[in-house]
Amino acid sequence: MRHNTTISIDRKDHEGLAELAKQAGLTLGEMVHRLVERERTRRFWKEANAAYQKLRDDPKAWAEYRQEFAEWDAVPSPFDPEVAQETWSVDDRIESR
Repeated sequence: MRHNTTISIDRKDHEGLAELAKQAGLTLGEMVHRLVERERTRRFWKEANAAYQKLRDDPKAWAEYRQEFAEWDAVPSPFDPEVAQETWSVDDRIESR
């Protein structure tokens, strides 16, 4: 269920938002939602990249991470056809090896 509210924004920002929404074929609300989600995503990746950089800046922690990564990378994937214990047929039946 949607709950509507009103916000006060500068007229130029409203016009810019309306133009963006029109170009995208969206309502103003849909455009605001899209922009909010884009900003959330941008911030998430900015924080993730900063944390990753902090890890890389610590040689010991980075070496431990790379070692753990190599160990996990060596584990066979259940999706690899060479190691899979079962496969799916065209008609969605499980076929064991």
